[in-house]
Amino acid sequence: MGKGFTIACAACGYSQSLLLGIGMGYAPAVLEDPGADFSILTLLARFHRLREQVRPLLTERHGRLVWDDYGHAVCRCPRCQGIYARFLFRLEHDGGTFTPNYRCPKCRIALEPLSGNGEEEDQIDWAAIPCPKCGQHRLAEAEHICWD
Repeated sequence: MGKGFTIACAACGYSQSLLLGIGMGYAPAVLEDPGADFSILTLLARFHRLREQVRPLLTERHGRLVWDDYGHAVCRCPRCQGIYARFLFRLEHDGGTFTPNYRCPKCRIALEPLSGNGEEEDQIDWAAIPCPKCGQHRLAEAEHICWD
């Protein structure tokens, strides 16, 4: 089961909702099927270049998700401090392993994961993270939800 929450800055009012983990529809057999209505290619729809890197790995190189190593995670830009939820995964395929490299939509540099796939041990110390809007260390979680 996935979880979600909103982070908010007590100093400037910045807020953002984030979904982490995976839902019940995220079975590897479904995600690996490029013809399925809900596949890894669907999850990557906004990321054209990444989607086009993954498609041949699934269709031509027998790509398979590493079942315990995928899900939505929190990532941060080391330059502008932007915070984003991204689908992290690892595909094993004929010829090697593939992991995505997401870039900040503003700075175009590699995002750094702040969390894994939503497990308890992946709790983020938001007070240690600067707010992307004002730079102060006043972020906190609010409005928790569970999702499937």
